Amino acid sequence: MSESKDNEKRDRRVLELYEKILEVEQRLIPTGLHVFGRPSNQSEIADLLRMVASFDRPELEIRSLPDLVTEGLGLPSYSELLNESSNSEQRLREREKVEAIVSQAITLFTNEASKEAKASIEFLKESASVPEQESNRIFTLLSDIRARLDTSNELDGLVRALRGE
Repeated sequence: MSESKDNEKRDRRVLELYEKILEVEQRLIPTGLHVFGRPSNQSEIADLLRMVASFDRPELEIRSLPDLVTEGLGLPSYSELLNESSNSEQRLREREKVEAIVSQAITLFTNEASKEAKASIEFLKESASVPEQESNRIFTLLSDIRARLDTSNELDGLVRALRGE
């Protein structure tokens, strides 16, 4: 009996450590270091857009993509999955599933040449029952951000600042 409790305690601790590693990787350092003056590459843009899509934008009537996916899958809210994933292997698997769907949708979006997000919207509808209207709002915002990321005016801005402009 004591051995099974020790194993359970060990498993819970491993799950907590795994949760902390995921948090550091996905939340605290999602895009790595930026090189001043260099436009972001495709992977960096995808990471940044995934982070932007992870937050509600009430002023634009946009809900976070992870919350829309959890709702479509019939799961508890994403914040509940985050809180409970360190104590429950099932919640951790559900969280990973949600994050995989969000990641795939963003990857499809960044790979689309047309920047209309049709493939991403359809993917979300099929894989997580996310309403097209909701995902369209998110991808409209992400399209605008993506267009701004495609150009880098950092060096010009620095030169103007050094001139006192």
